[in-house]
Amino acid sequence: MIALGLLDLFAALVLVAILFGVSPPVNMLITIPILLTIKAFIGLASIGGIIDISAAIVISLSIFFTIPSIVLLIVMIAIGQKGVASMFI
Repeated sequence: MIALGLLDLFAALVLVAILFGVSPPVNMLITIPILLTIKAFIGLASIGGIIDISAAIVISLSIFFTIPSIVLLIVMIAIGQKGVASMFI
């Protein structure tokens, strides 16, 4: 479960970079949502799967659109908290 937690934390770091105006490489912006979507199918019925899907959607949309800062902040906190929780629980 540590690897899945690291993926969540890495997605949170990408959202932090987008929030501060740093554009990560496009291949990273494509790979992370794909991995989050695959991971979401493990627990789609739980809130964790919903958080993974929402983070994947926000990261994917950030390639084409400017996402409002509050949306990035909410999703970043949710996926980061989930990543920290899965690392230590």
